[in-house]
Amino acid sequence: MSGLTGHIDHLYEDPNLKLEDIVKIYRSIAENRGNIKVYEKVDGYNVYLSYSIKDKKAKLIRNNSQIKSGGITLAELKEEFVSKRLQANKKPVPANVVKAYTDLIGFFEKIVPHVFNGEPALRQIFGEDKSGNPQFFFNVEIIDPNAPNVIKYSREMLIFHKLGNIKINSERGNIEAIDNDEIKLKFNEISKIFGSSSDASKIQIVDDKETRVDQVNSELLDRELSSLRSEFKKFGLDMNDTLGKLLIKKIEKHLTEKKLNFDSFETEFIVKSILAVGFGSKHLKKPRLNETFPRPDAPKLAKIKELTNEEPARELFRTLRHPVEEVLFNCSSILLDKYQSVYLSNNKQSEEDIIKLINNAIENINTRGTTQQKNRLTKNIEKLKNSSIGFTSLIDNPVEGLVFSYNNHTYKITSSFGPVNQIIHMSKFELDSLNESKLLEAEDNGVMYAGAFDNPRKVKVDHVEANGIKVLFAGAFKPPHKGHLEVIKNFIKLPQINNKNFTTEKVIIFMGNKPRYSKTNQEFSLEQSIKLFKLYIKSANLQDKIELRTTGRDNPVKDVYDYIANSNNDPDKAQPGDVILLGVSQKDKGYYSNLSKFVKDKPWQVIFGEDYEIPVVFKDKEKNEQDLLSEFSSTEFRDAISDNNIQLIDSYLPEEILSSEELKSKAYKILGIQKELGELKESSIIQLINKQLQTPVKSNKLNLGDLISRVNSIYNK
Repeated sequence: MSGLTGHIDHLYEDPNLKLEDIVKIYRSIAENRGNIKVYEKVDGYNVYLSYSIKDKKAKLIRNNSQIKSGGITLAELKEEFVSKRLQANKKPVPANVVKAYTDLIGFFEKIVPHVFNGEPALRQIFGEDKSGNPQFFFNVEIIDPNAPNVIKYSREMLIFHKLGNIKINSERGNIEAIDNDEIKLKFNEISKIFGSSSDASKIQIVDDKETRVDQVNSELLDRELSSLRSEFKKFGLDMNDTLGKLLIKKIEKHLTEKKLNFDSFETEFIVKSILAVGFGSKHLKKPRLNETFPRPDAPKLAKIKELTNEEPARELFRTLRHPVEEVLFNCSSILLDKYQSVYLSNNKQSEEDIIKLINNAIENINTRGTTQQKNRLTKNIEKLKNSSIGFTSLIDNPVEGLVFSYNNHTYKITSSFGPVNQIIHMSKFELDSLNESKLLEAEDNGVMYAGAFDNPRKVKVDHVEANGIKVLFAGAFKPPHKGHLEVIKNFIKLPQINNKNFTTEKVIIFMGNKPRYSKTNQEFSLEQSIKLFKLYIKSANLQDKIELRTTGRDNPVKDVYDYIANSNNDPDKAQPGDVILLGVSQKDKGYYSNLSKFVKDKPWQVIFGEDYEIPVVFKDKEKNEQDLLSEFSSTEFRDAISDNNIQLIDSYLPEEILSSEELKSKAYKILGIQKELGELKESSIIQLINKQLQTPVKSNKLNLGDLISRVNSIYNK
């Protein structure tokens, strides 16, 4: 029930929710007070549905790209599901899922003109813009026992949800808010089709049934809610304080315990950044680093960036929020323990089906899964076992959860379905579906995955062979160093996979416009980085494999997103048939946390670089594999240049540069590096002396006696 309106929040995902609100919600639902209307969250295929008076067709919206067109027809949907995916070398949507959409939406399309007499009646319900497109779209769920996800329902149903219905503006390409009274009127009219069924009575059109929970263990629920109050009390907070405030206190405590000596201004920035990453842009906007710290203290700034980078920030946030999440998971489990689905004719049979599914999935993952998948399995099982109810009881519940509105905000409550769904999904889509095609597997260097990183799938060999691979590598590169070049070389030299050689068509380097500073505030510019990169590329004879791109943006990651999305059909960006590898290290994987929405429904595939293990690059070849690529630091490189530390500088320059005095001299010149004193021109000597003197040498020519005197004064200092 999320769809275009976005992810439905769990209670712990809303920073503005007070402890008082949480307690009130759980007790109201448990006691069936009636002040919160609760609906069952069903496990089907979510879509937004309307009817076009002009076309006399049902219209659907499944993603943002379909808003401007006023929705798509069933015929266009089938084309999207099958032929377009095949053209893009993607697996088509399974036939049983296509049939579920076709049968249920087709029945809706057939019955609507018979139930609602004439265009005025249809226009009142569905609306009509200047182009003849419908305006009001209903949030519906497609349920088909022949195309189940996890829960297998008894019959085919088209369920109209009371919550999450939308009004679209096709001209602007956006969703607009709907007045509550207006949607009630719409629902009063659309309700005329509720109860309608096909001739064979296999399909039914129904609305959300208001539901209730029974036999709630109040003692257990009170115990969990008391533990949540204790969590707030530990930080001096009470019932009127929010989850956001609790997390603020926890982050501040964490920074203090780590003895990170930030001032109040810096601490506030760090806290806001971590909260924004954790709760997401839907709730909080992440502050901009360059706006907050226009003249940064370099060492401190590096630590701030380390703490507020996407992945570390998200990991810390999850750790600190975990006690709250665990308590609310337990509360939800208690509420749903005895709940009986209103959409199942045989709850017991559904329970048995789910038990079989999860047991088979667990066995499948333990037998065939990767180490990463087995670790994910362990975490999900632990989540189930740690509940107040217990492992066995939790998986015996054939319901996804409950949905309700509180203070004009839609929330969901789920228990076992989340971890159970993840386990079954892992087995079904990450293991079983892979048997259907020849796969791309690295013999010694891990596995390449295609698709958004949060739902990866392996790439077909033939596809990659036919197209080659484009690597997108984004960074500041102020300045670029040996580590960067070696990583790029590794992307170019893709390993032998399945006894076949694979080629990289091109590595595209995206460089940010924002300058960087050394500890002495020496500036390193984009222009400087471009010159140095070009020198590296030429010295390594890689001109035909590497392309440098800049757009004037501070953040080059946005350029990568633009390249992948290619919303304007730019021939210099992603093209149908492309396989794109995102060059990203483990520590920087948070760069692409929003990747999924950019690659959705695109006729090209994206490989997330985190899952492709690049050969490790070391500063010192004698060091072991624990010392990783992170040894190379642009910050250290900048500071070495500022200090004129030639030995350290040379450790950061590629071998191709160091092997040629001419190339080395060019690199030094680009970086403004001063060579040994005997090799310097008079002008450079003057510059060196001026750095140490309060009264600088003004002449361009040196008097030997004056030079000796001044050098001696520097030495005596």
